[in-house]
Amino acid sequence: MIDEVAEVKRYMDGIGLQDKDNYYRAVYMMAKYYRDIGFDREKTFLKIAEWVRKYNLTLPFSLITAVVAGYTNEKKLRCCATVKVSDDDIHRIMLFAKNKTDKLVALAVLCCAKALADNKGTVTLSVSALASWLNMDRANLHNRQLKRLEDAGYIKRLSPASSLRGWKKNDARNTTRLKVTVPYDENGEHELRDNDILSLYGECFGEKPANP
Repeated sequence: MIDEVAEVKRYMDGIGLQDKDNYYRAVYMMAKYYRDIGFDREKTFLKIAEWVRKYNLTLPFSLITAVVAGYTNEKKLRCCATVKVSDDDIHRIMLFAKNKTDKLVALAVLCCAKALADNKGTVTLSVSALASWLNMDRANLHNRQLKRLEDAGYIKRLSPASSLRGWKKNDARNTTRLKVTVPYDENGEHELRDNDILSLYGECFGEKPANP
């Protein structure tokens, strides 16, 4: 999620494909990855088509459309982004989160907010990608963990506004816009490395998460 190159490499290895709603993001980002390393569009399409066959995936969208959309997006994938979490951040999470699962979700959302939030503090996340990152069920994440954090006052979810059509509209429904409502800054004693949120959780809370 934070390091998009590391995220793409997980997809290439067949990790994070348990939810079909995450397939579009995987293909889209893989297309950007191959573009970034110098592949032309035809070679990019062939590489991703080979990946689809390798993992016997049934895509609920046009492969060529998703590849072209990713390939032609000029923004490069994020790589090696630095995100740090402070002891104060950890203390605040412990005040709002009721169990290990909620603490893990709060930590992940905080990392995303630190790395990706706009100047208003709003961050837009793919729920399927977040669930894949945390090894959680997407529906439970959306309807339980995020709701509990919102009810507790740690986050505020904002209504999405989209005029997209077709598959992109469905993909937009898989996103959530939110703000972390408690104070945080960019400094901290604990660093997220290589997207390894589970290791960061162990370092921050001194325990294994509920969803290893």
